[in-house]
Amino acid sequence: MTPTAAQKWAGASAVGALAVYASVLRPRIQWLGTSNEERTATYPGDDLIPGGRRYGAMATTIAAPPECVWPWLAAVPA
Repeated sequence: MTPTAAQKWAGASAVGALAVYASVLRPRIQWLGTSNEERTATYPGDDLIPGGRRYGAMATTIAAPPECVWPWLAAVPA
């Protein structure tokens, strides 16, 4: 059974969408909201894998001191 023209088009479209995502969108999404300082900083645990590479991070800026934010982040749902 050979694929129909519609099936070929659908397959080619899927491959094209994946290529656009991998080459254009993912690199932008990977570091969303991070500053250059955050991308190049050394973090705890970085020494556990010598030569390891960070592949991405997302960040947001919260206008509050850490002591106000941390309990909210670490809260365990009831």
